[in-house]
Amino acid sequence: MPDPASSLYPQAPAPQQSLLSGDPSKMIGTLQGVQNLQIQQAQAPALMQIPGANLQNTNIANATAQFQQEAAMTAEAQRRFANGLAGYDKPTAENVQNIASNISTSMPQIRPDIILKARDMLLNNKGGIKDAADTMRNMNLSPDAASGLTNAPPDPVTGATQQQTVPSSNRMPSVRPGGLPVGFSDVASGPAGAAGISNMASMANDAPNQRALLENLNSLGNEAVSGPSSDFEKRANALAQRLFPGKGITLSTQQLANSEEYGKISEQLAGQQAVAAHSTNAFLTNAYNTNPSLYLSKVGRQGITHMLQGNLDSVVAKNDAWNAYANGETDGQMHSPAEFTTWNRQFNANFNPRAFQYARMTPEERSNFRSTIPANQQQKFFNQIQDYQSKGWIDINPVPQSEQGKMPGMSGR
Repeated sequence: MPDPASSLYPQAPAPQQSLLSGDPSKMIGTLQGVQNLQIQQAQAPALMQIPGANLQNTNIANATAQFQQEAAMTAEAQRRFANGLAGYDKPTAENVQNIASNISTSMPQIRPDIILKARDMLLNNKGGIKDAADTMRNMNLSPDAASGLTNAPPDPVTGATQQQTVPSSNRMPSVRPGGLPVGFSDVASGPAGAAGISNMASMANDAPNQRALLENLNSLGNEAVSGPSSDFEKRANALAQRLFPGKGITLSTQQLANSEEYGKISEQLAGQQAVAAHSTNAFLTNAYNTNPSLYLSKVGRQGITHMLQGNLDSVVAKNDAWNAYANGETDGQMHSPAEFTTWNRQFNANFNPRAFQYARMTPEERSNFRSTIPANQQQKFFNQIQDYQSKGWIDINPVPQSEQGKMPGMSGR
């Protein structure tokens, strides 16, 4: 039985859902359907007039044009998403949704489904929204732009300027260094800073070549002529060998060859060191006088060779120590060339190249060397040797049993 009240007072009509009050994705889908229907209605009269023979070609052309149009709309949608998110280090889903709404409003010519696909690419990326946005930006670069170079943050050790590709730059944080590292000044670019680092690194990089020269001198020194008359002796034997092949005066053929090779290598080593310092006659003369040569005794030039080998080892060790400090391997913090002066002063306070020389010496040379060390300094020297040994800078093993528990080579003085 009908309700009298309902017949006298009809119910108000149920409120209808507004298109704008629902899910934004449904609204975009509805708009797409309306847009497609309008396109089909506009094309229908023209298609009905086309003969069947030409209809297939027309469909192919239309499909190609549609594909190109979709590609253009996709690229534009992705470009707008990527640019809109570029200002966020940690973009959120809300940021993405806001940009999607802005694109839909400001670019009605972009199909709603294309906007949704670009949005979902950002929201569903396993690497996060920022990674997807960076990928979008790089996907739409031209080949020329993708292979182009742009400025990169300076080298953290030397402060030197660097470049990188545009795609790699796009994947970096939005805030990045705009110049040299903090604290890098004109002073830091001089001998106490970058220039000092560069010089030390250059010497360390050339260490393999210098080591080879010194090793050759060490092996040739036993049979090469020696002393003040070495040049005359070498020339006299060379003349004798020329007149009477295989017969020398005081040197065999092998000894003469070793002497000539020794002299050549010692000159080469001195010349390289002079050029590395200053190319002047004074520096060249000093290099010749401080390097092993045929004019010295065999024992003397052997000792000099071992000292130079130790000095070279110390340069390599110091360069490695600075690189470890600058790259944060020692304290977890990066350090600029501006800090080299302070680091260098602190490092040198307990750095002893003599320990490196000692590691290169023969047992006889070590015995003579120990006799020159004051008693109150021997323990410190022993501690330095142990420290350098533990760091892998030197290797004086195996230690004879008689020396174990003592300073290496310290007994038997």
